[in-house]
Amino acid sequence: MVEKLAGSWKLCGGDSPDEYLQAVGFGAFLRTIASRATPTVSIDINGEGATINTTVAVLSFKTEAKFGEEFDEEPPDNQKCRSLLYVNRDVLYQVRRWLDKKTVIKRYVDNEDNMIMELYIGKIKCRRIFERIS
Repeated sequence: MVEKLAGSWKLCGGDSPDEYLQAVGFGAFLRTIASRATPTVSIDINGEGATINTTVAVLSFKTEAKFGEEFDEEPPDNQKCRSLLYVNRDVLYQVRRWLDKKTVIKRYVDNEDNMIMELYIGKIKCRRIFERIS
């Protein structure tokens, strides 16, 4: 059930995102900041779609969409893209496309009640672990 993702989460471990962020197009300065950050993520599942709020220090980013409907998005790197949220079994997928790039983000809850976020671009994979804070 993807509803298990509903709540607030704080990064507590996982892979370094540096290689992924470089492939996405972040410059060295932003990669350094992002690699050291401890984001919190709040997810609301409303049946027809989801709202995902990500906060890092003083920056916030909000994704809100209905499942299966493509939408315009401008992530924190200011790269405008087309995005799609959908659910397959207990996994919330987010696909972003821009220029000639495509990234897939998988979010799910593991057996220890942690949110696992896997980020893919090409053959690069980054796995991040979040603990539930509410």
